[in-house]
Amino acid sequence: MLRSIIDSPGWANNILKDPVFMESIFSIALAYSTDGVNPFRSGQYTLWPLAFKVLNLPPALASSTALIILGGVVHGPKKPKTLQAYQLLIADEFAAGRRGLKSTSPCGNYTIHFSTKLVLTTADGPANGLMLNQQTANAAWGCIKCTIMGTYCLHRQLYGQVRRYLPLDHRYRVDPSFGTPEIRPPPEKRTLATTRRHAAYAELQKAAGLKAATFTERTQVAARTHTHTHTHTHTCTRTHQPNLHPTCQGGKGQCSLDTLDYFNYIEASMIDVVHNMKESWRKVSVVCVWVLLFSRLLVDCISLEPPYHCLSLHTS
Repeated sequence: MLRSIIDSPGWANNILKDPVFMESIFSIALAYSTDGVNPFRSGQYTLWPLAFKVLNLPPALASSTALIILGGVVHGPKKPKTLQAYQLLIADEFAAGRRGLKSTSPCGNYTIHFSTKLVLTTADGPANGLMLNQQTANAAWGCIKCTIMGTYCLHRQLYGQVRRYLPLDHRYRVDPSFGTPEIRPPPEKRTLATTRRHAAYAELQKAAGLKAATFTERTQVAARTHTHTHTHTHTCTRTHQPNLHPTCQGGKGQCSLDTLDYFNYIEASMIDVVHNMKESWRKVSVVCVWVLLFSRLLVDCISLEPPYHCLSLHTS
């Protein structure tokens, strides 16, 4: 039974098998989290606290507000465009803690040696994008765990290909009640190596002067022929070469937490299902409700006898 994070396989792989961390019983495992907070009852002013939770404590103590560590506060008044500069300072502190720290015991009789380690990050969808320097909900590649591509509909990216995650022989894949049979394999999982490569592509395209809305979702396009007219000369046809620069697949740049050599920020991040579902289906749900209401109204009007028939009304 999974009672806390200590019972998880990830804890055994990242903590119990880490010789540097297990050298001292005083070593500290931390989880990093952030989100926007409105300190006032009204207005758009937001603060972004950078908070840390000590994981290797009893669950009752680990969840205590008094033991939450405030690492910093990013002041508003608006949502920051990036957190990478602030997280770079955090990464430097964790790198120093990895090399080893020392302090005095509570009673002051002896010196204790310990280390600190960043184990995981937890945040909602928008904050995940800021932390990991990735695009999340409403992006063509909005998942931080896999490379599934959304479908653009009603000014939203929809990620409704949930049957791809089922086993290939599952009956729901070919169930006609779900529409077209789903025979595609599961989407490819993101790895730290591919994410680093996409981040490097994004940095290169930003250096080339491309806007964020262009470089994050750009794909390879076929060569096209463009006709243009030279002033006072002649008209010529020129073939533009395809954009051979690989797609960034939702990456916006390097993540500052990647400077920690032991930290895999793709595997250590949490998926925010609630925001993804809300952002994807909110507008679709509203449209569907209005369509159903209008259809019911139309049926009711057609069922009325003339001259109350909606289609028989006319001006005299």
